[in-house]
Amino acid sequence: MQRYNIFNKYNNVCIIKDGLNETISEGKNLIVCDPTTIDRIDFPLFLREDCKDNIVIIVKNIAVEDVFKRLTAELKFVQAAGGIVENEKGEYLFIFRASHWDLPKGHREKGENLETTALREVMEETGIQKLAIKEKIGVTYHVYNMGCRREIKETHWYRMESYSNERLFPQYDEGIVKVEWHTRQQVEKLKKSYFPSLLALLSGFGFRFD
Repeated sequence: MQRYNIFNKYNNVCIIKDGLNETISEGKNLIVCDPTTIDRIDFPLFLREDCKDNIVIIVKNIAVEDVFKRLTAELKFVQAAGGIVENEKGEYLFIFRASHWDLPKGHREKGENLETTALREVMEETGIQKLAIKEKIGVTYHVYNMGCRREIKETHWYRMESYSNERLFPQYDEGIVKVEWHTRQQVEKLKKSYFPSLLALLSGFGFRFD
């Protein structure tokens, strides 16, 4: 992997390999991390809950994965999985929870592989039953408070297919109040209703939020 993009409450931190031609650095604080600077960088500061600086860490002559481990060393790591579900009409399945539109996802349970988690969570949160995974499309990272500790959730996303005639049932006990199919145009118009990490995922999947 040549990039990690980690979303916090007020900011995001991107780790990229030196030499990548990325517009992701525009308007952000740039930090160069190489063998001479890595031990002087206060990595935990970047993911404090009150940090509001968007940061790009440019990695030189070090593995990107090693910098990611330094950045997240003080956080509890958890895994989750979910899906971008498309039906035969080219519509996409979304849930509405906590005043935001979101994609169905959830934590991996003990003994599950990530594909099983993704299928189970989509089914549980939406009521859908006829569901097939087509391919993996990405991973997102989100940092949050869980009680008195800080966690980082690594969510694995899969492209899935289902049918528009499937009956949809929101999982109310998980705070989901609506489940709907949205056209691509509807998805793109709802930009302000998504979390930043979801916008990044959808943009990488081909949605445009100009």
